[in-house]
Amino acid sequence: MATADLIQGTELKGDAAHLDVATATRLGRAFGTVLRRRGGGGAKVVVLARGGDGEELPVRDGLARGLVLTGHEVHDLGVASEAQLAVAVDRLEAAGAAQVPPVSEGVRRVRFLLGRRPLGDEVLAELAALADGDDFSAGTGSLVLVDPRQPSRSAGARG
Repeated sequence: MATADLIQGTELKGDAAHLDVATATRLGRAFGTVLRRRGGGGAKVVVLARGGDGEELPVRDGLARGLVLTGHEVHDLGVASEAQLAVAVDRLEAAGAAQVPPVSEGVRRVRFLLGRRPLGDEVLAELAALADGDDFSAGTGSLVLVDPRQPSRSAGARG
């Protein structure tokens, strides 16, 4: 299945067979590449958040891995609301964000943001094309665990 087939509105949606950790890693690398290309090539701060009971962890883990592989500083809020994600994006002056909502009826979802704005059709199409190819940016990034109630302070180790 092509990544473009997962696009529904402003989200990517798929079941566990189509939106697994490997696909999420490619999506993270593609999103990281988009951020580098649109932001002058340098590393950026990217915020991740998830909701739910843990079923969304493979997607979150893959996204984080892909973003780190493209050289970004990833701030993982863990379980956080949309409002907490927006506050973290503002406080951290993040170039982008990804939210992995709770799994519902076996459907996994990812919503990508440039700043606080959802990706539009053109950028989603670019992301999908990158995810299906191998033209990713590369770099050495980091992962920071952040308390969503205090997004300006790290609550864990960099990795």
